[in-house]
Amino acid sequence: MNKIVTSTSNINRLHDYLNANVSGFRRVVTDDNGIDVATSDSGYVEGSESEVTISFAYDLPAVLIQTAIHDFHNQ
Repeated sequence: MNKIVTSTSNINRLHDYLNANVSGFRRVVTDDNGIDVATSDSGYVEGSESEVTISFAYDLPAVLIQTAIHDFHNQ
């Protein structure tokens, strides 16, 4: 997994923004019960308001994540 460290005032909103705006950030498979389960390379956001780590698949260009972070902070 690639990682980018940033900050935000709302980790959950940033995670939702990345899911909605970066194709391929969220990766899931549907299990036998019809429930979506995150794959091992699905993107995620963790940390605190002072330091947030965004992890994402190696095949997802970092520039897409960086652009989304920039756009998120400028809304």
